[in-house]
Amino acid sequence: VYIRFQSSPAALVGFEVINGNNKQFETITDTHYGVLWNNYMHGNTGWDGSNPAFIMTTSGAGLSFASYLILQNNEFADYGHRLGGNAGSCVKIYSQFKLLIENNICRDAVGTADIAGFALKGGDMNRVTVRGNTIYNVPAHPIGGNMHTLFNAEILFNRVYNASENTIRINQDGLITTPIYIYR
Repeated sequence: VYIRFQSSPAALVGFEVINGNNKQFETITDTHYGVLWNNYMHGNTGWDGSNPAFIMTTSGAGLSFASYLILQNNEFADYGHRLGGNAGSCVKIYSQFKLLIENNICRDAVGTADIAGFALKGGDMNRVTVRGNTIYNVPAHPIGGNMHTLFNAEILFNRVYNASENTIRINQDGLITTPIYIYR
C-alpha cells in the first residue's frame, strides 16, 4: 500500500497497514489541513537514500511548505532492517508549517544504522511541535533529522526508552540558526 495525498483537506483515520515497502503514506505540499489519526502501521522495509517511513511529507512543485498537518494517536512498529532493508523512520518530515506530531507510539526498530523515530529533515519548516509521543526500542535517533531550515520548533513531554546512541539528536549538520525549544 502506498497512498499519496494531493488534495486539501485530507484525513486518514483508523487504518492498519502491514508489511509495507519503503513509504506507506506520503503528503506533498499541496495538502493543507491533513489529519492522520488513530492508525496502526507495522512491518516496513526501506533502503538508505529512499527516505523510507510509514508517513513522509515532501515538497510539491513550486511550493515551499504545507500547512496544518496533524499526526496524532498513531502507532508505528517493527521497521528498518527487515527483509533486506537497511533504513527506516516512523515519520519523516519535510516542508511543513504549523505541524503537530502528538501522542503517537513509535517502537521496535530493527537495526542501528540510519534508523530514526521522528525525523525532522529539511525544507521550510516553521512552528513544528513534537509533543507527548512514546518512543522505545529505536536505538539510533528516536527524535532527530537534519533539521535544516527548522524555525520556532518545540519538542516537549516525549518519552524515550532503550535508545542506545542518543535520545534526541539536534542540529545534526550544524545548519540551524534559530532556537529549538526542548522541555522535559
